[in-house]
Amino acid sequence: MKNEKKTLSEYEQELLQAEREAKEAEAKDADNRDKAPRKKKSHRRLLITFLLVMCAIPLALCIYLLMRVNSMDGRLDRIADALGVSRNDVTEYRYRTETTDASTADQSAYLTPEIATSADIVFLAENYSENELEKEQNENAPDDIDSAYVDSDDIGSDREEAPADDAYSDNEGAPELVVAEKPTRLNGKKVYLTFDDGPSEHTAEILDILKKNNVKATFFVIHRDEPELEQLYSRIVDDGHTIGMHSYTHEYEKVYASESAFEKDVKDIHDFIKKVTGVDAKFYRFPGGSSNDVSDNVQTSDMIDYLNEKGIVYFDWNAASLDAEDESLTPAQLNENVMYYVESNPGDSVVLMHDFKNCEPTVAALQSLIDTLKSEGYEILPITDDTEPVQHVTN
Repeated sequence: MKNEKKTLSEYEQELLQAEREAKEAEAKDADNRDKAPRKKKSHRRLLITFLLVMCAIPLALCIYLLMRVNSMDGRLDRIADALGVSRNDVTEYRYRTETTDASTADQSAYLTPEIATSADIVFLAENYSENELEKEQNENAPDDIDSAYVDSDDIGSDREEAPADDAYSDNEGAPELVVAEKPTRLNGKKVYLTFDDGPSEHTAEILDILKKNNVKATFFVIHRDEPELEQLYSRIVDDGHTIGMHSYTHEYEKVYASESAFEKDVKDIHDFIKKVTGVDAKFYRFPGGSSNDVSDNVQTSDMIDYLNEKGIVYFDWNAASLDAEDESLTPAQLNENVMYYVESNPGDSVVLMHDFKNCEPTVAALQSLIDTLKSEGYEILPITDDTEPVQHVTN
């Protein structure tokens, strides 16, 4: 019995030992199970930290670039102040570099009043102080930046070029420089602003606005013999605009009395323009347009044939402010009319406006119209030999 009891005690101890080992194994398994979620959480925290860092880098870069842009903007302001111009004037510039040695590039830049890219503006702000800009302006200004056409032969002859009287600013031959607030991307469409029936007492103001904005337009003029107005014909040409013919009298019953009367009227206005400006005018606009309903005494086709024989190109319009149709329209309404046509046209636009006694709203609307056209990317040009004619009636 004693041996049997001893044997039972040994069994009990073995059972207790086995139970302890089982509990230890269970505890170890539980500990291992707890470690796996902790590892996952640790990996998740590392991933989140990595993503936050990756997001913070572009944010920091954006902040840095914004600071650089603000710095460039301040430099542009100082450049504008040094040149004595306004940031609101929208004329842009480009720079030209020249390499004089294959191993060492000697870059020299000068400014010309042409369309620039944003990189050009940054180049100016980063590399030129106010004094350097002024020095470059005086030393490297081009000899000729503009010209006016002066013609000496009959209607339709080729034009000779001569420097315009006021092509330069007061800086002894250097072009006046205006720094743009920012370049505008062109939309590929051209707009030709045209003014009929001038000159008038408002012509000088129109010319002043165009000059301020560095915009060239086209003036279809009639004969005016007032001494105070006669000088405006020459100023139109001297400012670089295109001068065209719009009849001598603009009296329908005289202009369209007969075919010979029409031909005489064209010759009279041509010769008058030639006399006061030296320009052999070659662009014409019919009084009332080529599709008018007031020329019953002469066939439009015959008038067109005459103009073609003389090498004269006639222009109608495909956009209008309607300032002559309703003189009560406000400047805002006039510009709404123009932009409606311009934005609706699939191609370029020839805009009809007027320069006569009661055209105050047209003058008041002009600056806003130019601003709108430029902001929407339209290129504003005068009519030239390269301009595609807009014609209501053709042979």
